[in-house]
Amino acid sequence: ILGGGVKSYGNSSLTLTYTTVCGNTPDQIDGDVIDAGNNYIADKCPCPGDTDGNGDVNINDLLAVIDTFNDQCPDGCATDFNGDGQVAVDDLLVVITNWGPCP
Repeated sequence: ILGGGVKSYGNSSLTLTYTTVCGNTPDQIDGDVIDAGNNYIADKCPCPGDTDGNGDVNINDLLAVIDTFNDQCPDGCATDFNGDGQVAVDDLLVVITNWGPCP
């Protein structure tokens, strides 16, 4: 099997910006790709709402968001899921929406 999540053909290259490429086999990317920044490329996809990385969105993640609620985090923090620089209702909804085992 050739390819993966992204494949560029011939003498051309593909530019990726603000792109998530994950969970693909045999490779995430095949061919020439220019990384223009803010990309997430990994074998395993992130699990939205999983603050502790245990593969399950549960009460611990909910409590982490509540504990940091209204915190400002312009440089990012584990409970700012939408990346807007503040832990707020939208981040709480990410935990609730993704409750349970990560795919």
